[in-house]
Amino acid sequence: MTAERYQQVKAIFLEILDTPRAARESVLSLRCLGDSELESQILRMLAEVDSSGILDLPAVDRAELQTLLDRIHSPFLSGTILAGRFRIERALGTGGMGQVWEAFDEELRERVAIKTIRPEIAADPRIVERFKREVLNARRVTHRNVCRVYDFFVHAALDGNVPFLTMQLLRGEALSELLRRERLSRSLSRRILDDCAAALTAAHQEGLIHGDFKPGNVML
Repeated sequence: MTAERYQQVKAIFLEILDTPRAARESVLSLRCLGDSELESQILRMLAEVDSSGILDLPAVDRAELQTLLDRIHSPFLSGTILAGRFRIERALGTGGMGQVWEAFDEELRERVAIKTIRPEIAADPRIVERFKREVLNARRVTHRNVCRVYDFFVHAALDGNVPFLTMQLLRGEALSELLRRERLSRSLSRRILDDCAAALTAAHQEGLIHGDFKPGNVML
């Protein structure tokens, strides 16, 4: 989704949120001006969050509004098939350059993680080359404490190509989440640090340096 498209979707979505239910359909039709893809996207978003009751709350009380907007500002909805093979199931996280998703690989019948670049950023060929290098470098490191990276793909979307890589789907939580929740014991801290050091050593032995090593990127 391009930045311009995002602003268009965001404006209409916010207007629909503040429109009485009886008038939402007519307002949506008027604002979309025959753009069936745009109308369908907003309708699916409304249906997805309707059961939560968020839409019935006063605007000032919508604590999850930003989460909804983040979900709008993404190239995919649940069920989207990427590269004719990977079925998007849910978003796992959002970063400065893109998002991480859980997806089902229809070819190999297993779940994987998918890391995407936003289309407006992917328009820069230097960013795409950097993304490819990340895949090649990560595949050189094989260690039990390092998430495995599988391959690089490009999904042809209506509003631009979306490069993405597939990687091992990890179950658990980030170290940053654990640190916010509790104070770690010395023994647990030592175990985590030993595993982190082993992973970094494996990368260093391949001549690679992790450029963004932090608790949010350590999965337990």
